[in-house]
Amino acid sequence: MFNKTFFETDKKPVLILALFCIILYFVNIGGWDLWAPDEPKFGQITREMLQTNDWFVMHVNRQPYSDKPPLLFWLAGIFSLIAGKVTSLTMRLPSAIAGVGGIIVTYYLAKKLYNREVAFLSGVVLATTVKYFWQARWAQIDMLLCFFIYLSILCFVNIYKGIGNKTLNAYFFWVFMALATLSKGPVGIIVPLGAIITFLIVNKEKKKIKELKIVSGFFLFIILILVWLLPVILHSEKSNVSNLLWYQNITRYINPERHNQPFYYFVERLPINFMLWFFFLPSAFILGLKTKNSPFYTNFKFNLCWFLFTFIFFSLSPGKREQYILPMYPALAMMVGYFFYTYIFEGKTFDKKLSIPLIVFILVLVLLALLVKPIFNRIEEQTETTINFIKPVMASLPLILLSILILFFLLTKSVRTIFLGITGISFIAMLLMVMFAFPAINPSKSTRELCELADKLRGDDELIGIYKIFRAEYMFYGNYYLDELNELENLKDYFDTDKKRFCIFRKSNFEELMNENSDLKLYVYYDKQIGSRGIILAGNCSPECPPLIQEHLPNP
Repeated sequence: MFNKTFFETDKKPVLILALFCIILYFVNIGGWDLWAPDEPKFGQITREMLQTNDWFVMHVNRQPYSDKPPLLFWLAGIFSLIAGKVTSLTMRLPSAIAGVGGIIVTYYLAKKLYNREVAFLSGVVLATTVKYFWQARWAQIDMLLCFFIYLSILCFVNIYKGIGNKTLNAYFFWVFMALATLSKGPVGIIVPLGAIITFLIVNKEKKKIKELKIVSGFFLFIILILVWLLPVILHSEKSNVSNLLWYQNITRYINPERHNQPFYYFVERLPINFMLWFFFLPSAFILGLKTKNSPFYTNFKFNLCWFLFTFIFFSLSPGKREQYILPMYPALAMMVGYFFYTYIFEGKTFDKKLSIPLIVFILVLVLLALLVKPIFNRIEEQTETTINFIKPVMASLPLILLSILILFFLLTKSVRTIFLGITGISFIAMLLMVMFAFPAINPSKSTRELCELADKLRGDDELIGIYKIFRAEYMFYGNYYLDELNELENLKDYFDTDKKRFCIFRKSNFEELMNENSDLKLYVYYDKQIGSRGIILAGNCSPECPPLIQEHLPNP
């Protein structure tokens, strides 16, 4: 594979990358249910969009939803129309397609900044990073956002390098940022534009900003956004418009209600999410900083600016999630790709920049293997259960085997073997997860059993109550809507009827409620852990109710 004929044209590298990613991101993509927090909610929004035939104002639980722009829902809706219903497959297809597209775009980015060899290596690195793989298989917005951000940056690189028609590239630059914004909001323009302007200022090329057609391009950007936003403004209440334009984009960045994390959060999470290639990032940074006399140094500065702007921008906000910094991943992948290129194609001698990361990698694996038993001991203490000694051994074994394999790579001193070995390990591990691990844990993550039971119990009532925990995942797999009960009096009024009524509770809330309110008599039909939450479905039970699991009465 790593020979000159393979890289004579783009055809072979792009085809291999595409096939590689299709296998990684499409195999068993619908093999498990939609999981909280976002997947079932987005699935419900898509379903209600199709039911109401309103493709501009989104709804969830028949209430206007103004938290996110519509592009994911539009694409998932199209796939769902073709399939005949909203499924885990139709919801995940947009992310999977964008995931493959993002790797191909990264290839062409790296090719124009470096060469085909670096481009291919960079594509492989990005494709097999943990977080990119995860987002490419999940029904979330971030993969679409990243795909269009990558395309907009590719247009800038074309402008900067004088490739193709500058005017056409400039306008497509704004079109792709508009599509990124229609995916997840203003971050779709802030990240690429901020990273590019930062680079041009650092590189003392501010005059090139004019080549981006700032005035006319921004006008085109606004027109494209208004195609969706104007109907929303005209057909929504002021509070929903304010939520969309102000709260979701300004307040959530400055003072978010959820996902509050310390400033250094991404420093902690990046090593995990960029595995297994993270160990080589420090060496890649050092190599880049030492190439000041290389024609590739400017490209390194561009990737560095792209990385730093994105990393700092999201670190400054108190609200953080791991996928927020995914837009910068191609910059890191290109650094690592160039690092391996110098050894594989330029004949650089195996040295400590490679040996030290591999040694650290081995030590981390050994440390994790040693920590498995204490972790299981802690689980035993917290759950008051006994864990078979075989389980810690089985959990440690893959880590020990992997450390031996990495040691073998180290001893061979063959950089091609190291690169292909890490790629192979990642590829096999990821396929095993999607073919066996995820389906195996699906029952403990999915709300399907709960929703189908509630659907069966409700009879002619189209509502199921939900007490103090409204979340759309508790309705997606049922054919009903949720009656939000946020106060005790609402709950008592809901059950003050001769009809059979059912309500979903968080287990801790339910137990507290039953202990403190002697006038409530409810019966439990479902009592299980879904993800990290204990969930209960309880009802007032009229005579035609099916057999009960148990009766909850107040304590004497």
